[in-house]
Amino acid sequence: PGATDSAIAVTQNGNYLVDALRSGTCKASANLDVIIFPVENGQLPISAIICPQDTDPAVNTIDLDPGSNFIGYNWFDESGNFLSNSQVFTATIEGVYSVELTNQFGCITGDTVRVIEDCIPTVFGPNAFKPNGTNNEFFLFTKFLTDFEIFIYSRWGELIYQSADENFRWDGVFNDTLLPAGTYAYIVRFKSEFNPDLGIMEKRGGVVLLR
Repeated sequence: PGATDSAIAVTQNGNYLVDALRSGTCKASANLDVIIFPVENGQLPISAIICPQDTDPAVNTIDLDPGSNFIGYNWFDESGNFLSNSQVFTATIEGVYSVELTNQFGCITGDTVRVIEDCIPTVFGPNAFKPNGTNNEFFLFTKFLTDFEIFIYSRWGELIYQSADENFRWDGVFNDTLLPAGTYAYIVRFKSEFNPDLGIMEKRGGVVLLR
């Protein structure tokens, strides 16, 4: 059906005919081809995490990339300050970052991501050691945690070692005797240094004592 208004909103491709009447007698007609260009959305996540205190570049910064399907990029911080016109923006501090995106048809859309500072506690270590060998003690690497405790158990569930020192070293000895070869389970309990309200966290693992 046609419309009788002086202006209409068009949402579909097509050829549109308009008849204009003046004083009820004069008439003019025109045809207009309308092409709706596609609007593309960015591919930023809702949020991302960085840890500026970490020495690892893969953790203390994050590359924000809305996708390569655009010809124009304008990055802004949450105060509206212009930051960059590159496709990828590297964030080094927490905050809300937005990007204005222009596609090949000149259509402009936007995307936003919140970068959160959160140094997640990390606990990792070797899965085997050999007393009197090259790797002769069992220990763990830890980052961004407090209230550290480790408990090591025999295969029968007997507690054979415990420590509250993050820099502990266990030599495989229990009651002044070097234990037999085998796998020994351990439990590590700790709190997050930057988010202690999360309470006590726990990590379980196992280490092989070689002879």
